Amino acid sequence: MPSIAVPSAGRASGVYPGGVTLPVTVETNPAVAPGYLRHHVRRPAPGGADDLLADGAWCGHGEQRFRIFELHGEGDAELRLSLPTEDEMEDHEPLALASAGEGEPFTVYDARLWLRRAAARPATPTAVLTCGCGGTRFRVAVGFEVPADAESSDDVTWFALAARCIACGEGDIVFEDEIGS
Repeated sequence: MPSIAVPSAGRASGVYPGGVTLPVTVETNPAVAPGYLRHHVRRPAPGGADDLLADGAWCGHGEQRFRIFELHGEGDAELRLSLPTEDEMEDHEPLALASAGEGEPFTVYDARLWLRRAAARPATPTAVLTCGCGGTRFRVAVGFEVPADAESSDDVTWFALAARCIACGEGDIVFEDEIGS
């Protein structure tokens, strides 16, 4: 059972930019995850980071539908994350990676997948995420804002990445990006 605190019909109230409150639909079925990530997502489980995304306040366009998934690497939900720094993003496209144990990193987010401009800049070098307590392993959830006119699981407009430290339990949204800008 997902730990998202919404009624069973999948409806919640989200507060969006400008203070507008709208009913939203939260989807957690891995079948509707963007294709590149589908093999690394599952429905959110208790103790994860999905609760940090559940209210939809991170949705940058105020859409009424978004998707939340828990990430895993080869079934392991305890992940290491590598994220772009703000300085790196000035001349590079954002890239976020995750890995479980000693496994190979997999792409969590790569802005180049959605770019609408003619030439993409190189991908951003990434830095390992470290919690204030020193922890480097996290439960990770991703959120994708879905536009009303979406035609496929890859039609999304905003990305958010939330992480909860395994060592201390602290969590936050650690990265977000407008897709296709």
